Amino acid sequence: MLPETPGQIVQVLVSADLPLPVPPFNSPNGVQGLDLYLTVNNDVAPAPVMTLVDVIGPGTIFFGNNTGQGDFGPPFIAPGLVVVATTTTASGTVDPNGILAFVEFDTTGVAPGVYPFSLTSPLFGPSDFAAAPGSDAVLIDGTLTVVPEPASIVMGLFAAAGLGAVMIRRRRNKAAA
Repeated sequence: MLPETPGQIVQVLVSADLPLPVPPFNSPNGVQGLDLYLTVNNDVAPAPVMTLVDVIGPGTIFFGNNTGQGDFGPPFIAPGLVVVATTTTASGTVDPNGILAFVEFDTTGVAPGVYPFSLTSPLFGPSDFAAAPGSDAVLIDGTLTVVPEPASIVMGLFAAAGLGAVMIRRRRNKAAA
């Protein structure tokens, strides 16, 4: 991710072999809903802020078969470091393979570095599919890495080289005089 940049999108992916084990899932053909609990940097600022979490829009596994997106209300809504997004299918199940969510981040005021990105909430526990009790997903947390744009690093190097060339030229001019 770039520093000082709003509107950066990250995909949260899901993958499962079908048929799903029954139990704990209600259906071997897919999942019927989602309780997604996202936490950035263990809920400690400054860190990249989630400004939007979308679990039902185009491209997600729940697109076209959902009852709308829910949340747990403030303070667990975007923008924030801990965001909850929920949904259920309007009918049947969805295939648990693909994009689970799009998460938009703002890194304004955030220093370059590596920030933990967890699918577990300190308060609500791990994200899970809305299925039979005990149907928690196997979660693999990640990290968000904020790094300067390579072009700005290169420009900085060119500026340093240019300054060095000016210094060398001044020394030569003084030595010649």
